[in-house]
Amino acid sequence: MLRAHGKMVKAFRASDAEGEIGITNYLPYHFPISDSPEDLAACRRWDGVWNRWFLDPLFKGAYPEDMAEYYLSKGVVLPKIDQGDMELIASPTDFLGLNYYYSYFIGAGDERWPLDVKVVKPADRAYTAMNWAICPDGFYNTLMRCWRDYGKKIIVTENGCAFDDEISADGMVHDPKRIDYLQEHITALHRAIQDGADIRGYMFWSSFDNFEWALGYGKRFGLTYVNYETQQRIIKDSGRWYAKLIENNGL
Repeated sequence: MLRAHGKMVKAFRASDAEGEIGITNYLPYHFPISDSPEDLAACRRWDGVWNRWFLDPLFKGAYPEDMAEYYLSKGVVLPKIDQGDMELIASPTDFLGLNYYYSYFIGAGDERWPLDVKVVKPADRAYTAMNWAICPDGFYNTLMRCWRDYGKKIIVTENGCAFDDEISADGMVHDPKRIDYLQEHITALHRAIQDGADIRGYMFWSSFDNFEWALGYGKRFGLTYVNYETQQRIIKDSGRWYAKLIENNGL
Protein backbone atom coordinates (compact mmCIF):
# COMPACT_ATOMS: atom_id res chain seq x y z
CA MET A 1 0.00 0.00 0.00
CA LEU A 2 2.76 2.44 0.89
CA ARG A 3 4.66 1.61 -2.30
CA ALA A 4 1.49 2.37 -4.28
CA HIS A 5 1.31 5.71 -2.49
CA GLY A 6 4.93 6.48 -3.43
CA LYS A 7 4.25 5.61 -7.08
CA MET A 8 1.25 7.95 -7.12
CA VAL A 9 3.29 10.81 -5.64
CA LYS A 10 5.90 10.38 -8.36
CA ALA A 11 3.23 10.18 -11.08
CA PHE A 12 1.63 13.38 -9.76
CA ARG A 13 4.97 15.21 -9.74
CA ALA A 14 5.75 14.02 -13.28
CA SER A 15 2.36 15.21 -14.54
CA ASP A 16 3.11 18.90 -13.81
CA ALA A 17 -0.45 19.18 -12.47
CA GLU A 18 -1.19 22.12 -10.22
CA GLY A 19 -1.91 21.51 -6.57
CA GLU A 20 -0.46 19.57 -3.67
CA ILE A 21 -0.38 15.89 -2.81
CA GLY A 22 -0.33 14.11 0.53
CA ILE A 23 -1.67 11.09 2.35
CA THR A 24 -4.38 10.69 4.96
CA ASN A 25 -3.92 8.31 7.88
CA TYR A 26 -6.36 7.36 10.62
CA LEU A 27 -4.43 8.35 13.75
CA PRO A 28 -6.00 7.67 17.16
CA TYR A 29 -4.09 8.61 20.27
CA HIS A 30 -3.11 5.97 22.82
CA PHE A 31 -3.16 6.49 26.57
CA PRO A 32 -1.48 3.97 28.91
CA ILE A 33 -3.81 2.85 31.68
CA SER A 34 -0.99 3.23 34.25
CA ASP A 35 2.62 4.29 34.55
CA SER A 36 3.85 0.73 35.06
CA PRO A 37 6.66 -0.33 32.68
CA GLU A 38 4.45 -3.12 31.33
CA ASP A 39 1.53 -0.83 30.47
CA LEU A 40 3.81 1.83 29.01
CA ALA A 41 5.51 -0.75 26.79
CA ALA A 42 2.15 -2.18 25.69
CA CYS A 43 0.89 1.29 24.83
CA ARG A 44 4.01 2.00 22.79
CA ARG A 45 3.50 -1.26 20.86
CA TRP A 46 -0.12 -0.32 20.15
CA ASP A 47 1.01 3.09 18.91
CA GLY A 48 3.70 1.33 16.90
CA VAL A 49 1.23 -0.77 14.94
CA TRP A 50 -1.44 1.93 14.52
CA ASN A 51 0.61 5.04 13.90
CA ARG A 52 4.38 4.67 13.67
CA TRP A 53 4.25 1.65 11.32
CA PHE A 54 2.83 4.01 8.68
CA LEU A 55 4.20 7.43 9.61
CA ASP A 56 7.82 6.44 10.13
CA PRO A 57 8.37 4.96 6.65
CA LEU A 58 6.46 7.83 5.05
CA PHE A 59 8.40 10.62 6.74
CA LYS A 60 11.55 9.01 8.16
CA GLY A 61 12.25 6.43 5.47
CA ALA A 62 12.28 3.40 7.78
CA TYR A 63 9.91 1.15 9.66
CA PRO A 64 10.21 1.52 13.47
CA GLU A 65 13.03 -0.73 14.63
CA ASP A 66 11.45 -1.54 17.97
CA MET A 67 8.34 -2.90 16.26
CA ALA A 68 10.29 -4.93 13.69
CA GLU A 69 12.37 -6.48 16.49
CA TYR A 70 9.27 -7.20 18.55
CA TYR A 71 7.50 -8.91 15.66
CA LEU A 72 10.56 -11.06 14.96
CA SER A 73 10.74 -12.02 18.63
CA LYS A 74 7.18 -13.33 18.31
CA GLY A 75 7.98 -15.41 15.24
CA VAL A 76 6.27 -13.08 12.80
CA VAL A 77 7.73 -13.30 9.27
CA LEU A 78 8.17 -9.78 7.93
CA PRO A 79 7.97 -9.08 4.19
CA LYS A 80 11.15 -8.55 2.22
CA ILE A 81 12.00 -4.91 1.55
CA ASP A 82 13.54 -4.51 -1.90
CA GLN A 83 16.18 -1.96 -2.77
CA GLY A 84 14.54 1.38 -3.47
CA ASP A 85 11.31 0.57 -1.62
CA MET A 86 11.91 2.92 1.29
CA GLU A 87 13.01 5.79 -0.95
CA LEU A 88 9.81 5.30 -2.98
CA ILE A 89 7.59 5.17 0.11
CA ALA A 90 9.21 8.33 1.51
CA SER A 91 8.71 10.34 -1.68
CA PRO A 92 8.31 13.93 -0.44
CA THR A 93 4.70 15.06 0.01
CA ASP A 94 3.13 18.43 0.77
CA PHE A 95 0.93 17.64 3.76
CA LEU A 96 -0.28 14.99 6.17
CA GLY A 97 -4.00 14.32 6.24
CA LEU A 98 -5.16 13.33 9.71
CA ASN A 99 -8.38 11.49 10.60
CA TYR A 100 -9.25 11.49 14.29
CA TYR A 101 -12.37 10.28 16.11
CA TYR A 102 -11.31 8.77 19.44
CA SER A 103 -8.45 7.44 21.55
CA TYR A 104 -7.47 4.06 22.94
CA PHE A 105 -6.64 3.21 26.55
CA ILE A 106 -4.05 0.46 26.54
CA GLY A 107 -2.43 -1.85 29.07
CA ALA A 108 -0.46 -5.07 29.08
CA GLY A 109 -2.61 -8.14 28.52
CA ASP A 110 -3.21 -11.20 26.39
CA GLU A 111 -5.41 -9.66 23.69
CA ARG A 112 -4.50 -8.89 20.07
CA TRP A 113 -1.70 -11.39 19.42
CA PRO A 114 1.15 -10.79 18.90
CA LEU A 115 0.97 -7.39 20.61
CA ASP A 116 0.09 -8.67 24.12
CA VAL A 117 -2.12 -5.75 25.07
CA LYS A 118 -5.58 -5.14 26.43
CA VAL A 119 -7.97 -2.36 25.40
CA VAL A 120 -9.84 -0.71 28.28
CA LYS A 121 -13.02 1.39 28.17
CA PRO A 122 -12.72 3.92 31.04
CA ALA A 123 -15.94 4.50 32.96
CA ASP A 124 -15.18 8.20 33.40
CA ARG A 125 -15.32 8.96 29.65
CA ALA A 126 -18.38 9.85 27.58
CA TYR A 127 -19.01 7.69 24.51
CA THR A 128 -20.60 8.17 21.11
CA ALA A 129 -23.19 5.86 19.55
CA MET A 130 -20.24 3.98 18.04
CA ASN A 131 -19.01 3.27 21.61
CA TRP A 132 -15.99 5.47 20.92
CA ALA A 133 -14.53 7.39 23.86
CA ILE A 134 -14.77 11.16 23.42
CA CYS A 135 -11.21 12.43 23.86
CA PRO A 136 -10.48 15.98 22.71
CA ASP A 137 -7.27 15.75 24.75
CA GLY A 138 -6.23 12.86 22.54
CA PHE A 139 -6.97 15.00 19.47
CA TYR A 140 -4.65 17.72 20.76
CA ASN A 141 -1.97 15.15 21.57
CA THR A 142 -2.20 13.59 18.11
CA LEU A 143 -1.92 16.95 16.36
CA MET A 144 1.09 17.99 18.42
CA ARG A 145 2.78 14.62 18.12
CA CYS A 146 2.43 14.55 14.32
CA TRP A 147 3.77 18.08 14.02
CA ARG A 148 6.62 17.51 16.49
CA ASP A 149 7.72 14.11 15.21
CA TYR A 150 7.16 14.48 11.47
CA GLY A 151 7.13 18.20 10.69
CA LYS A 152 4.51 18.13 7.93
CA LYS A 153 1.76 20.70 7.70
CA ILE A 154 -1.49 19.07 8.73
CA ILE A 155 -4.99 18.99 7.27
CA VAL A 156 -7.62 17.41 9.51
CA THR A 157 -9.47 15.45 6.84
CA GLU A 158 -11.99 13.81 9.19
CA ASN A 159 -13.21 14.43 12.72
CA GLY A 160 -16.70 13.65 13.91
CA CYS A 161 -19.16 11.66 16.01
CA ALA A 162 -22.30 9.56 15.71
CA PHE A 163 -25.26 9.90 18.05
CA ASP A 164 -28.79 8.48 18.05
CA ASP A 165 -30.43 11.54 16.50
CA GLU A 166 -34.21 11.75 16.20
CA ILE A 167 -36.73 14.26 14.85
CA SER A 168 -38.36 16.07 17.79
CA ALA A 169 -42.00 17.06 18.10
CA ASP A 170 -41.12 20.53 16.79
CA GLY A 171 -39.78 19.01 13.57
CA MET A 172 -36.17 19.85 14.46
CA VAL A 173 -33.22 17.64 15.35
CA HIS A 174 -31.64 18.68 18.64
CA ASP A 175 -28.17 17.17 19.11
CA PRO A 176 -26.43 18.95 22.00
CA LYS A 177 -23.88 16.16 22.41
CA ARG A 178 -22.56 16.78 18.89
CA ILE A 179 -22.30 20.50 19.58
CA ASP A 180 -20.29 19.71 22.71
CA TYR A 181 -18.06 17.37 20.70
CA LEU A 182 -17.47 20.02 18.04
CA GLN A 183 -16.72 22.75 20.54
CA GLU A 184 -14.30 20.59 22.54
CA HIS A 185 -12.42 19.34 19.48
CA ILE A 186 -12.21 22.70 17.74
CA THR A 187 -10.94 24.18 21.01
CA ALA A 188 -8.25 21.47 21.06
CA LEU A 189 -7.44 22.26 17.43
CA HIS A 190 -7.06 25.96 18.21
CA ARG A 191 -4.85 25.15 21.18
CA ALA A 192 -2.57 23.06 18.95
CA ILE A 193 -2.29 25.95 16.47
CA GLN A 194 -1.44 28.32 19.31
CA ASP A 195 1.23 25.86 20.45
CA GLY A 196 2.93 25.91 17.06
CA ALA A 197 1.39 23.12 14.99
CA ASP A 198 1.04 24.07 11.30
CA ILE A 199 -2.61 23.12 10.69
CA ARG A 200 -4.14 24.31 7.42
CA GLY A 201 -7.65 22.88 7.41
CA TYR A 202 -10.40 21.13 9.35
CA MET A 203 -13.16 18.98 7.83
CA PHE A 204 -16.01 17.67 9.96
CA TRP A 205 -17.45 14.25 9.18
CA SER A 206 -20.03 14.65 7.88
CA SER A 207 -22.27 17.24 6.23
CA PHE A 208 -25.08 14.66 5.96
CA ASP A 209 -26.02 11.39 7.62
CA ASN A 210 -24.46 8.75 5.41
CA PHE A 211 -23.97 5.06 4.62
CA GLU A 212 -21.46 4.03 7.27
CA TRP A 213 -19.53 1.09 5.85
CA ALA A 214 -20.68 -2.27 7.29
CA LEU A 215 -23.09 -0.50 9.65
CA GLY A 216 -25.16 0.84 6.78
CA TYR A 217 -27.63 3.58 7.69
CA GLY A 218 -27.71 2.69 11.39
CA LYS A 219 -25.28 5.37 12.62
CA ARG A 220 -25.71 9.10 12.07
CA PHE A 221 -22.64 11.33 11.79
CA GLY A 222 -24.16 14.26 9.92
CA LEU A 223 -24.71 17.93 10.62
CA THR A 224 -27.83 17.41 8.50
CA TYR A 225 -30.41 14.74 9.31
CA VAL A 226 -31.50 12.52 6.40
CA ASN A 227 -34.89 10.81 6.55
CA TYR A 228 -34.02 7.71 4.56
CA GLU A 229 -37.69 6.92 3.84
CA THR A 230 -38.65 10.33 2.41
CA GLN A 231 -35.20 11.80 1.60
CA GLN A 232 -36.13 14.89 3.63
CA ARG A 233 -33.14 16.85 4.94
CA ILE A 234 -33.24 18.68 8.27
CA ILE A 235 -30.29 20.78 9.41
CA LYS A 236 -29.53 19.71 12.96
CA ASP A 237 -28.81 22.17 15.76
CA SER A 238 -25.13 21.24 15.34
CA GLY A 239 -25.25 22.24 11.67
CA ARG A 240 -26.63 25.66 12.56
CA TRP A 241 -24.04 25.99 15.33
CA TYR A 242 -21.23 25.10 12.92
CA ALA A 243 -22.49 27.56 10.32
CA LYS A 244 -22.39 30.31 12.94
CA LEU A 245 -18.86 29.27 13.94
CA ILE A 246 -17.76 29.61 10.31
CA GLU A 247 -19.52 32.95 9.94
CA ASN A 248 -17.75 34.26 13.04
CA ASN A 249 -14.42 32.60 12.11
CA GLY A 250 -14.11 31.16 15.60
CA LEU A 251 -15.91 29.96 18.71
